[in-house]
Amino acid sequence: MNRYLLIVILLSGICAAQTLPSAASEVYDQFKGPFLDSSKWLTTPTCSATQFVDTTASINLLDCAREIQSNKLRLMVRAYGNGLSDAGRQFGPSELFFVNPNAINSITGTLRVKGAEAVACPSNSTPFSSLGQTIFGGNYFNPGTGDPRDDVAAVLIVEHDPPTPPGVLLLSALVFSPNAFYGFSSLGTIRFEQALTGTVLWDQPNHQFVFNVIGPNLNSTVAIGYAVSDTMPAAAPIKLLGARAFAPNCTSQQGSADMEVLFDNVRVN
Repeated sequence: MNRYLLIVILLSGICAAQTLPSAASEVYDQFKGPFLDSSKWLTTPTCSATQFVDTTASINLLDCAREIQSNKLRLMVRAYGNGLSDAGRQFGPSELFFVNPNAINSITGTLRVKGAEAVACPSNSTPFSSLGQTIFGGNYFNPGTGDPRDDVAAVLIVEHDPPTPPGVLLLSALVFSPNAFYGFSSLGTIRFEQALTGTVLWDQPNHQFVFNVIGPNLNSTVAIGYAVSDTMPAAAPIKLLGARAFAPNCTSQQGSADMEVLFDNVRVN
């Protein structure tokens, strides 16, 4: 089982890296503040719930933020495990959702992870039970069933887990639905406080998603294809920027995980 995935077991169908097609070019938000713009972002509550359902973990958190800070979007969350069990995990989201998500085919943004912590529980063997994670992307289309759980999602993932060295973040691309897996690829690593510019692009004419990340000594592009109909809009359309924490349940110590990230210069097409 690949440790980066949270919802899938088998890995397959990864296309070779290629030149990035025309990506997001329209400036969407540079977060000049002082408050988030409700004409660009949904007033969907966060911290206590998530609309992007790719986890069955229960929400358990105290600390959470979604705000503009020094002309950047700041997302922060810290989750805690359940001290009465050594199985499973708890979850915390801090997420921001685009208005009119079905109109967006490509998202580009610059992010900087300020810090992330993920502490393993020695007595909890649940896979991926401890993660600090940033994602962006969302649901792009439905393969024709009309079932929201078949909506095809593409996300760029930036995360830290216990096996990863301190200060290091893993970058990956994932295409999936709650009912299906389409592909996954590793994109490299960066460190805390390093700027990363990432793109998630739906290349519908070629029936694929193209991901690109650019950072210090890093420029990686990968395409992940799919072989399903892509003419129906998503049944539950979502595009988002998110910080997420998955904390292990643990009876021997307090399980916890956190993520703090700054976003800037978000572009769409």
